[in-house]
Amino acid sequence: MLWLFKEDVFTYRVNPPDEKFQLTKRNFLRNIAMLFEPMGFRAPYVIGAKILLQEMWTSGLDWDDPLDPSQARQAKKWFQEFTELSDVYVARCLQLNSHVETVPLHTFTDASGEAYRVVTCVRYQYKDGTVSTNRVTSKIRVAPLSATSIPRFELIGAVYSQGP
Repeated sequence: MLWLFKEDVFTYRVNPPDEKFQLTKRNFLRNIAMLFEPMGFRAPYVIGAKILLQEMWTSGLDWDDPLDPSQARQAKKWFQEFTELSDVYVARCLQLNSHVETVPLHTFTDASGEAYRVVTCVRYQYKDGTVSTNRVTSKIRVAPLSATSIPRFELIGAVYSQGP
């Protein structure tokens, strides 16, 4: 993560793998492990890789076995999208104006059969009537393999938003 001080934003430096990169479970995990970022700004991007990694585990692949054609195609697509992270800019400062009237936090949860997610945003209403929003944090988790309903995942996301 880089801080561009003139614009006062965070962005990301991306280093996609070279053309000789061998698609194995070990190499794929090695590349997604470098994307650790606790505030969750890259979470919508990283979750695709985590879902694919879960598929690799359930298919019984050994660490250094080549990926099957479907998984290899998904992994290549994910790595192609990897370079788009350098176009993501996150404001460092959440408050844009000192004339703030109200500052509520809004938390949203969503779930699917593959993942559940939670995002918290702050909404500023200024004295002149203008409104701005910023994302404070987001978290996304891969759904466990055990059968659980989507409403249950949404509840887990809501509880997860409250912190440890």
